[in-house]
Amino acid sequence: MCVMICRTVPQLIDVSQSPQAVTGNENGNVSMECNTTVSGPSFHWYTQYGNGSIRLLVLVTRDVDMKDRISALANTRQKNCTLTIQNLRVTDTATYFCAEGTVLCV
Repeated sequence: MCVMICRTVPQLIDVSQSPQAVTGNENGNVSMECNTTVSGPSFHWYTQYGNGSIRLLVLVTRDVDMKDRISALANTRQKNCTLTIQNLRVTDTATYFCAEGTVLCV
C-alpha cells in the first residue's frame, strides 16, 4: 500500500473570474477566464449546482486538460486559465468558479 500525504503551501493569492455571468444557447459554446496574481502549477474549476453540491470539474496541471465537451487552457506566463464548454446542455446550468493551487507533496 502506498500513501501520499499532501499539504498546501500557504500563500496569499488573488483570483478573479470574467465575465461575472455568462449565458449561452443549447448546443452553443461559452468560455470563462480565471486570472490570478501568482503563477502556480495548477488551476481548479468547480461547479456548484442549485442543490448546493460542489464538484471538481477539471484540474489543469499542464497547459491543457480536456474532458468530453469541456476544455481548460492554462497560460502560466499570463497567470490565467480559460474554461470552455462546448455543445451546451440545459444540465450545464450551474455556478462555475476557479481556484489556483500550489501543492507540496511529501
